[in-house]
Amino acid sequence: MSLRSERGITRPARAAWPARTALVAAAAAVALVAAGCGSAGQTAIERELQSDLERKVAPAVIADVDCPDDAPLGSGSTFLCDAQVEGQYYEAEVTIIDAQGRFEVARRHAVLNVIRTEASLATDAGRELGRDVRADCGESEYLVVMVASKVNCTLSEVDTGAAQDIIVEVLSADATFDWSLVLG
Repeated sequence: MSLRSERGITRPARAAWPARTALVAAAAAVALVAAGCGSAGQTAIERELQSDLERKVAPAVIADVDCPDDAPLGSGSTFLCDAQVEGQYYEAEVTIIDAQGRFEVARRHAVLNVIRTEASLATDAGRELGRDVRADCGESEYLVVMVASKVNCTLSEVDTGAAQDIIVEVLSADATFDWSLVLG
């Protein structure tokens, strides 16, 4: 039995992790931003961003969070910060939302826990295709990918070993995704 289909199958998005809001109240940054302390304010924002990322992508390891030293810290200012998540490049956009120094974080990358993603894909695809399947998205424990990008994975039938490539489209920074069979 083949996994091939005469039409592409696209299913509702599946979440690898629950969605959370990206609004961060940076209490330490409040006084520093109000006082106009550039690098000290950046350090506080980096610490808050590190904590926020750790909550959202745990247990993935976050390192080297870095925001530009010369970023403007006034209300409405926007700048990019980067980090390493499991050794992979990760980027977030920080927007200062008010004069008190609170800021919003728009994560530009999603962190996919490969084991959870494969389990979700196998369950969803198996239900959709009416077969027991395994999903394989590679050897890494985590994949850090831009939101709206695509990842190639493979479905294999447990009974026959028949394999079919699939495309996993990452829909949000919270690692929600959709998948479809690769036809051809």
